[in-house]
Amino acid sequence: NRATRDRTLRTLAGRVRKFGNDPVEDDRGAMRREAMNYPIQGSSADIAKLALAYIRRDLQDMDARLVNSIHDEFVVECREDLADEVSEKMRGAMTKAGERILEKVPVEVEIVVSREWTK
Repeated sequence: NRATRDRTLRTLAGRVRKFGNDPVEDDRGAMRREAMNYPIQGSSADIAKLALAYIRRDLQDMDARLVNSIHDEFVVECREDLADEVSEKMRGAMTKAGERILEKVPVEVEIVVSREWTK
């Protein structure tokens, strides 16, 4: 596989993960697991970072602010009367980020509006 041969992998956005020198026998399983997980987890992180940039840009002129991000979830505080507009801007930003990285894979975004932070 590419990680073993070239010692590198890339996410869908092109971010590179380099692997060290030939691992000892005990570490080969760990390297295989990392090599399998990196493209998926790394690409997910790329989408989240791009979505954050879009969200910040799209909300900059609104009375709304990004207060937290956890993996692929974002918490924005805004006045109640802006919740629908903020939700749609977030949906658009997150969808655009996913479509830019994934290209041909359908992107679904779930938005939750709440008076308090929920899991």
